[in-house]
Amino acid sequence: MGVRLMVVDDHRLLAEALASALKLRGHRVLAAAAPSAGGGRPGGGGAPPPGGCWGPPPPPPPAGGTPRG
Repeated sequence: MGVRLMVVDDHRLLAEALASALKLRGHRVLAAAAPSAGGGRPGGGGAPPPGGCWGPPPPPPPAGGTPRG
């Protein structure tokens, strides 16, 4: 059984080619796409950074206290 994947790259043709290669290797590709202009990012442009997160990680909870939220 293969891995379920979604392939996103700034170049749609590259994303589709990679998706095809992954399918040939037995993986299940759910989607292959390129981000739209502006990318949904406040500063504009591009795919999300590695890991898929925008912005800084949440702060750690204070020592000996309850978590901030």
